[in-house]
Amino acid sequence: MTESQRLLLALVLTLIYMVWVGVLLWRHYLPKLTKKPINQGSFLIAYASQSGNARALAQQYADEKSPQHSVVVTPLSELSLRHLANTQRALFVVSTYGHGEPPDNGRAFFMKLQNAVKQTLSLQALTFDMVALGDSHYTHFCGFGEKLFQLLEQCGATAASALTRLDHAKGETGKSAVSFATGNTNTLVLEDRQQLNKMSPNPLFEIALSGHNATWEAGDILDILPANSEQDIAYWLNSHNINGDLEFDYQDQAWTAKRWLTHRQLNTPSTASSPVAILTALPLVATRSYTIASICEENSLKLIVRQHKQDNGKLGLCSGWLTHHVHCGSPIRAKIKHNPACHIPILPTPLLLIGAGSGLAGIRAQFAKFSQSTISPRPTSIWLIFGERSPNNDDVLEQVIDVNHAATAIRVDKVFSRCPKQPRYVQDKLMQSAEEIKNLVLKGGQIYVCGSYEGMGEGVHQALLDILGEAQVQHLIDQQRYHRDTY
Repeated sequence: MTESQRLLLALVLTLIYMVWVGVLLWRHYLPKLTKKPINQGSFLIAYASQSGNARALAQQYADEKSPQHSVVVTPLSELSLRHLANTQRALFVVSTYGHGEPPDNGRAFFMKLQNAVKQTLSLQALTFDMVALGDSHYTHFCGFGEKLFQLLEQCGATAASALTRLDHAKGETGKSAVSFATGNTNTLVLEDRQQLNKMSPNPLFEIALSGHNATWEAGDILDILPANSEQDIAYWLNSHNINGDLEFDYQDQAWTAKRWLTHRQLNTPSTASSPVAILTALPLVATRSYTIASICEENSLKLIVRQHKQDNGKLGLCSGWLTHHVHCGSPIRAKIKHNPACHIPILPTPLLLIGAGSGLAGIRAQFAKFSQSTISPRPTSIWLIFGERSPNNDDVLEQVIDVNHAATAIRVDKVFSRCPKQPRYVQDKLMQSAEEIKNLVLKGGQIYVCGSYEGMGEGVHQALLDILGEAQVQHLIDQQRYHRDTY
């Protein structure tokens, strides 16, 4: 075979491969980009959710309303303005992401609604309620819900009630809080915990939990109801002059003061006079969310947790409890929260996994899913970019991810922000690899990011905007090829 014939054959095979990949992508993404028809008489419940909280709450509202109404539940990403204009009754359940921004599955709809206001879109037939989820620790508390509420009114829609704000910092998680209060949780037990970076002043722990009938996918989240330490409970009881053995009944259950305080906010002031009234006025502690670091096939639900210290040297409530106070064999009250936005499909395209710090949890789970999958075809390659502080103390990637026994081509890049010779962040590595990022996207590749939103998440997103442009990044979001698991 001549050189020209070999080149022609290679070109033909490449074209066949590209058509094949294109067909697979089309079959996977076209249903996601097609708006579902909504019956005009249905009660619409639309949600925007980054990590699954708003989605779960929307489904609970739907379950409540379904006996009386024909209910349609949909993410904002699958809701068109035409459908909304033909809807008479709706409930919006929306989270706020970042600095008052919409979650990724609400971005495109929000931009269309902003443009529709300028074009005098009429939503006069629509009557709506809105529940906004947020955290008052952040500046833009429920910011997206407020903006969406205003835009709907500007389009002529009628608000049936004032905007409802649920503050996660106060434990206000809507109907989902009831499940923790009544014990409707997964039964998990602490099996083991190991500090991964033994010499580091910023401990990072791998936590192993076991539980019967617990099922999850890579990308899912574990909501944990943390417990107060015995020392903190004893201090609170002493400062309020209440006996820990005090017995009382609440909602047909018998309690002691000490057991009641296990999952209650101890820093909440009360004007009540009697000990029982003071105790029962305390709300549940806010749940803490952790990306699950394993897949179901491993028969162990793993987390990777950074141990946080407050300014006074006291350990953070949940991280301190998980990494220090709770004993092995002890029960953990938790709920597995499905997070479809981070359920990455297995396709014959490149996969880029980006994580920093405890974001190692997410990339570990995704790597396990793809490397252990028997589904064919596999991803053409997996590229891991991981960032930590010190190369001497925090180089922990290989302790939790076996990169040497994967059937797919693997590339690993590690960066350290406090490396004496070359300090870098993961976003710096992205900018350095700009042409490779463009090539990965061109080949239909997917991108997954896990870790802190502030700093890492913002930096990675800005780097992708600089490399690809805003239109291309939004296109990746709309196609569900850019998955952000940042917190």
